[in-house]
Amino acid sequence: MTDEQRRGHAMSQLRAARELYSENGNNIYLAVIDAHLKTIADVDERRRIAQERRAALLEELRLREEGKLERGDVNVLAQND
Repeated sequence: MTDEQRRGHAMSQLRAARELYSENGNNIYLAVIDAHLKTIADVDERRRIAQERRAALLEELRLREEGKLERGDVNVLAQND
């Protein structure tokens, strides 16, 4: 399952669990809600990291193109692993 699918599924399940919790107030649904929120947060964090890496790589390419970064040089921004 892709991250987008995981996030979509978690959002759908989150809505259902919130509705069930609001209907009957059973605390078991709080754990379910928390699990879905964690899945959503994990996917969002991976997206954020991926976006930062993309931005760093694009910056590195720009610097190389401008001659400000040589082939053996490493962009410090891209080393955030």
